[in-house]
Amino acid sequence: MTWLVRPAALALTLALMTGAAAQSQYPDRPIRVITNAAGTLPDTVARIIQPALEKSLGKPIIIENIGGAGGSISAERAARATPDGYTILITGDAAMTTNVTMIEKLSYDPVKDFRAVSMLIDSVNILAVHPSSPAKTVAELVDLARKQPGKLSFASAGIGTSQHLGGELFKTMAGIDIVHVSYRSIAQSTPDLLGGRVTMQFGNISAFLPHVRDGRLRGLALSSLKRVPQIPELATMAELGYPGFEATAWTGMFVPAGTPEAIARTLEQHAISAVAIPEVRQKFVDLGFVVVGSTGQQFGEQVKAEIVSKGKIVKESAKPN
Repeated sequence: MTWLVRPAALALTLALMTGAAAQSQYPDRPIRVITNAAGTLPDTVARIIQPALEKSLGKPIIIENIGGAGGSISAERAARATPDGYTILITGDAAMTTNVTMIEKLSYDPVKDFRAVSMLIDSVNILAVHPSSPAKTVAELVDLARKQPGKLSFASAGIGTSQHLGGELFKTMAGIDIVHVSYRSIAQSTPDLLGGRVTMQFGNISAFLPHVRDGRLRGLALSSLKRVPQIPELATMAELGYPGFEATAWTGMFVPAGTPEAIARTLEQHAISAVAIPEVRQKFVDLGFVVVGSTGQQFGEQVKAEIVSKGKIVKESAKPN
């Protein structure tokens, strides 16, 4: 039987050598990055690091925008992709943490179907209203809502996003009845807030700060635990009587589960290096983001923890006031 075993062993050895060679030559063709709708936080982050990744990896990075369900539709597409390192997902916390609880029968498992690569940035939200609103402070906004239960509305960039979570947390902690109006992205929700068609919104600082600065929106508070240097005069919700209030939005990189570990680690190293480039870092800082650049292991552990912690907030917000 020896003569039968040898060809099989040879074939296995050649297959392993071929696979190892393919990984060592990675990448040898363009890489696709699946992300949320154009203009969203993940899309903005993807486009900022795109040139740096193209330069360091030596191949074109093609960005594909898929909107809807707070990033869950794009995540589903990425989860079904071939795990060969040529499909990367850059998405936010909603798709990978909050929506596990928010969406019944989610079509993918953020932990089992993905390998975390790196958390790239974290971003604070600004609670804003239209300048014509009689509410000039959070306290006045709460008073207004209590006088008109079920009449005021808050917009979000989609179910499960940090903006949605911020609104639900606000409802619960303030004990008010306000109506959630969900959009597919912040690019779609912002015009209605600017037009006064919705009452309020927690919006990413990169999208809302320019409007607050030019007076088209009135900023009332921040959703982070600490103030940010981009708008130091704006207090946090925690400072204004809501201890522990936090609803920030991170953006991170993932690859489908089963992607060769050598390739995943290569992408991890390139992602961490990309956000550390001074020009790239400055672009993020100018937009109000906190640059992170974590390892895949750190990021994966945080995703697991947030699925639990944010799930508790979602369940609590579903209870009657």
